[in-house]
Amino acid sequence: DAGKTEEARALYDRGQKLVEEMGVGARLRSAAAPSVIITPSETERRIITPAEAEQLFGERFFGADKIQKAFGYAPESIPGIPGSTGEFKNAAALGRSLYLRAPLSMMDIHEKVKEVNARKPGGATRKALYSGEDESRWYKGQSFTAEKPETHWALTSGEPVPGTFAKTCLEDTDLLILELNKEFQGLELPKVYSNALAQYNQERPKIEAILYTDRVKASLMFENLLITKLVYGTPGEIISDISVNQENGGSLLRSAFTRTSARVSRGYLVDVGDASPGGADVYRWHPGGRYGGVGASSSRRLA
Repeated sequence: DAGKTEEARALYDRGQKLVEEMGVGARLRSAAAPSVIITPSETERRIITPAEAEQLFGERFFGADKIQKAFGYAPESIPGIPGSTGEFKNAAALGRSLYLRAPLSMMDIHEKVKEVNARKPGGATRKALYSGEDESRWYKGQSFTAEKPETHWALTSGEPVPGTFAKTCLEDTDLLILELNKEFQGLELPKVYSNALAQYNQERPKIEAILYTDRVKASLMFENLLITKLVYGTPGEIISDISVNQENGGSLLRSAFTRTSARVSRGYLVDVGDASPGGADVYRWHPGGRYGGVGASSSRRLA
């Protein structure tokens, strides 16, 4: 209708101005950064061992032993961790956690958490998904529930980044890009990320122009962005992090939701959160919706 068209035009004009005057590159250069001294030898990207990473992250390192504890299973082959010492020093100073993620789907994780807890004295009742056994759950049969990632490592903020609540998916992405830059403060941004940012600068105003008039197309374009796949976790990956964190004494996303990289066919984007010992909730929201309890966690798959 006319109201939606006018709103979309206003959003498009604002997006165009933002891209022209403060493109992603400019916003990156102005981002605050951790106070970390990085020596020349620490700028070299290489494969870091889990033992080296654990020294940097301490209790915020969630490796194979913690995966085993949470799921009763760990991958047979554990990959090295790609990055530089400087990159990980920045991340540790920002309070990031480093998680190993196993090749398990969201529903696999739910079943494994149940099995682990059933073997505990007294038969603990902790679950990965609040509605995992509910046959009427809205996400039953959705493709994202069966996706299995390759075994990989991810740097995460855990909780949503400050300022990301009540924002559109694009505004949240702007903020996650700032977080990406902080992790690479004083370092050269790897090509995989610079290419993703170049694409985002080009596609952002196009998505914003149709955010309220063509939700399905806008969410599909957002899902297919390279940056979306790099800085957001999938629903299964977020559920994995929550489960591993809880089993090791944490309470990740207890009172908030984070956006994920997944969408559903009607054009909504998937969010995960409200994670109690009884399981996390999985919802879907409009890509342009501003919801007070929904933010965006930085969840960077290492590449």
